[in-house]
Amino acid sequence: MYGEPRKGTEAYKVKQLADARKKQAQEKGLDKLITDVYFEKLKGLADHLEHHENWKKYKHLEILNLEEEDVSENNYKSKLSFDYRGIDYTLLRSSRNTPSYGDDYYYYLDLYRDSKKVFGLMVKEYSDEYSTTYSPGLVTAYANDEWVTDFIEIQKHYTMASKAAEIAYAEDADKTRKLKEEFGISEEEISRTPDSFNGNNSVQETEHFTKKWWFWVLVVIGIIILL
Repeated sequence: MYGEPRKGTEAYKVKQLADARKKQAQEKGLDKLITDVYFEKLKGLADHLEHHENWKKYKHLEILNLEEEDVSENNYKSKLSFDYRGIDYTLLRSSRNTPSYGDDYYYYLDLYRDSKKVFGLMVKEYSDEYSTTYSPGLVTAYANDEWVTDFIEIQKHYTMASKAAEIAYAEDADKTRKLKEEFGISEEEISRTPDSFNGNNSVQETEHFTKKWWFWVLVVIGIIILL
């Protein structure tokens, strides 16, 4: 059964204030922030920290005791918890639901800060044969902004850690040494290869650059001798 509270009643005023806070949360992008941090950052982070040494070296990623487990309480099916700068955070997610229309699935996702519920929303899931993506839906709770700064920092530092890990992997000393051995690359070749060398260029182009460099060196030397 659905209905609207009468104007002037406490129920009416509370509903109007709640609707205004839902709009504020969307205008601030908080629904997008929590969806991104949960589905795109935290859920993959535990695996990165466990299996990839390069992630462990990133000192600014101050997420501790990150754990994800299956639960069965109050319609929740998944629990992800962690400590961030002395604050206990818990994200509880419902089982996947199918609406009465359309083909999209959705979840309920609630955030707790030190055991107090501070934010909640519906998250829509879109899947095709290539990938699965998530987008925020209806905001269901918005108690305060005390968690926002932490989640913005987590989002930023995760992105920086991801980039640092990619660079560390690409420049790994063992990987580089193996490439040198397998392709017969000498230290001399490395020393005379310009920093801006394009991997799509041929070795002949590099040699041409070197010959051209020596030509101008000899020209300068000749000018000095004539003087």
